[in-house]
Amino acid sequence: MSRILVTGASRGIGRALVEELDRRGHEVVAAARNVRDLDGLAAAQRLALDVTDQASVDAAVSTVGDVDVVVNNAGVTVNAPLEAAPIDVARTVMETNVLGPLRMTQAVLPGMRERGQGLIANISSLGVYSAPPLQGLYTASKAALEKMSEVLRFETQHFGVKVVVIPLGGVRTEMTTRQKTYSLPAYEPLVAQQAQRYEQYRRYGGGDPPEQVAAVIADILEQDDPPLRALDAVGAQTVDPAQARRMARQGLDW
Repeated sequence: MSRILVTGASRGIGRALVEELDRRGHEVVAAARNVRDLDGLAAAQRLALDVTDQASVDAAVSTVGDVDVVVNNAGVTVNAPLEAAPIDVARTVMETNVLGPLRMTQAVLPGMRERGQGLIANISSLGVYSAPPLQGLYTASKAALEKMSEVLRFETQHFGVKVVVIPLGGVRTEMTTRQKTYSLPAYEPLVAQQAQRYEQYRRYGGGDPPEQVAAVIADILEQDDPPLRALDAVGAQTVDPAQARRMARQGLDW
């Protein structure tokens, strides 16, 4: 049994993962910006945690104490051509998706190094390889997270601390429906086409159920030595970036 902290546990993949890990007998700490959003969630501990706020991160980690695994799942996305993306929104995406995991990593690593063991799992996206239109900020943040994870894995292996990146494909959550859209008149045809694609995608299932994805992630966390990139989570051992990009642009008249 491991003690596992999951950020962004209020909904979607994070919530499903907490429940899956709890069913498997792990001691799970569920964290979210609003602790009330964790009501009814099976977890050993629930706490408020805003990964964009250093004081919040420090307080949460101090409260929780030692953990064996941290799952950096908290994330935000935005739908916008890069020309139209407000800089303050871009800053929020990077603060949450890149600096958030970095803050968490810096907070838990001293204890993991001292104990000579630990696992940091960063949730990424296949968008890193497919570069879907209008998702430039999100995929850029996940690309940065993946490269940061690669460096971190080398730096921490000496201390017995492991790092794994888990790139996810389509998952049936509220993330795309909750995201804000920004645009300019020149890009409206592209925005409309992409919106139509999202609607068709949701109509035909909208990706894998979060419970199914959570079970795969839990399997990865339980491995003795997970790989740097656990592509098992998306049902593929290898990703062809060119093919992924073609699929992301398929059907767009642009």
